[in-house]
Amino acid sequence: GALRLAGKTGVRSVVDPGGISPDEDYQEILSQEIFLLKPNEHEIEILTGRSVSDLGSATAAARHLMDTFPVKNVLITHGPKGSYLVTAATEDYFPIFPVDEGGECDETGCGDQVTAVMAAEISAGTPLPSAVAKAMIAGSLQFIRTGINPVTADDVEDMTAP
Repeated sequence: GALRLAGKTGVRSVVDPGGISPDEDYQEILSQEIFLLKPNEHEIEILTGRSVSDLGSATAAARHLMDTFPVKNVLITHGPKGSYLVTAATEDYFPIFPVDEGGECDETGCGDQVTAVMAAEISAGTPLPSAVAKAMIAGSLQFIRTGINPVTADDVEDMTAP
């Protein structure tokens, strides 16, 4: 419903397939127009049957999805390895943002932070590579926080200020 309506009205949708299961069929969702699909390395394998280990394998998996479904852009997050952005014209690798890991590290919420920043930046008209760079900062900052302690726009700006 929501994806169909977004496609009809020109709203750019961002879909994070977090929590998907290999036992389910996602054809109906993927057949909707999706501006950005943001799976992690496990989710992209469920969706495509292709494992991701680097930019080349990420590009192959993303292009398979983009050739099969009306998915315009794919951002595959890969934990400490960073992320891979694949668009119709380009493919780019983004490393994680270096953060001080002096305290407790927690993966909880990292992907959600990346998705939230991507959605906010896309709605603001930020070019995708710049949006991914900010999203990687947010995901990296979330990693050094315990539990769900959201990263703010000011937190991200503080990391990018000269």
